[in-house]
Amino acid sequence: MASVNIPDFLGIFDTTILKDIEVNRFFWALDPEVRVPIDIGFVIDAASLFPVLSFSKYKDGEFIDICASPGGKSLSCLNLLLEFKNYQLNDISKDRFFRLKRNVDSMLSKENLEKVRFSKLNGEALSVLQKTKFQRILLDAPCSSESHIINNDKFLDEWSEKRGKNLARRQWALITNAFEILSPGGELVYSTCSINPKENDQIIKKLLKKREGKLEVVDLEDCLPVWIGKLGENTEFGKIFLPDACHMGPIFISKIRKI
Repeated sequence: MASVNIPDFLGIFDTTILKDIEVNRFFWALDPEVRVPIDIGFVIDAASLFPVLSFSKYKDGEFIDICASPGGKSLSCLNLLLEFKNYQLNDISKDRFFRLKRNVDSMLSKENLEKVRFSKLNGEALSVLQKTKFQRILLDAPCSSESHIINNDKFLDEWSEKRGKNLARRQWALITNAFEILSPGGELVYSTCSINPKENDQIIKKLLKKREGKLEVVDLEDCLPVWIGKLGENTEFGKIFLPDACHMGPIFISKIRKI
C-alpha cells in the first residue's frame, strides 16, 4: 500500500509505523491546520474513503452525511469538498451523535468548524424534518456489517437472515428520504459494509423502479481514480470491494444523480 498514490492534501499516512494495525489501513489527520497526535487520529479501513472519492466537486452548495458517526467519512468529505457552503453531519443515536461531535471538534480548525452544523434527526423521516435541499448526500447506511463479523465472533453470533431483512427495510426508508431532499442534478452516494445484495443492489433497483425517470445511476468508473476502480468488482448498480480481492472492505458503493 505504500506505493499507492494518495493525494497529499488528504494527510493520509501509511500505518506500517503503527503497532497492531494492518498495513492496508491508513491513519489520517485530515485538517492541515491542526497537528493531531497519532494517538487521537483516525484509523480506518482504506476502502471507507472510496464513497467519498465518488463525489464530483461542487462549489457553494449544501452537503449532508445522514448517518455520520463516528465521523471518518464526514471528515474526509470536509477535506475533499471544502468549497461547499455548509456541511450537515447527522446521526440519530445520542451516543453516536456525541461521539461524532467530539471527533469532528477535535480534528477540525475553528474556521472549518464554522461550516459544520450537527443534527440528531431521524433519517427515516428526514424529508419531513429537513427543509434544506442538498447538492451532495452521503448515506453510509446501517447494515449487516460483515466487516465486523470478520474481526469479531460476537457479531457472527448476532447475525441472522431476519436481521438482514429488517435492515433492508430501514435502508429503504433512509434512501427514499434522502432522495426527497436531494436537489435536481445532485448526487447521492449510497454505501454499506455489507455483502448482502438485499442491502446493496436491490435497494438501488427498488429506488429506480419506484422513482422511475427521476434518477440515473452514475458509472463509478467515471468517478473513482483508475487504481481504485481496478480493486473493486462491478455489481448491477455499483461496485463492491472485498477483502479477499483487495485486502480491504467489504464495502459496497452506488452513486445516483437526480434528474
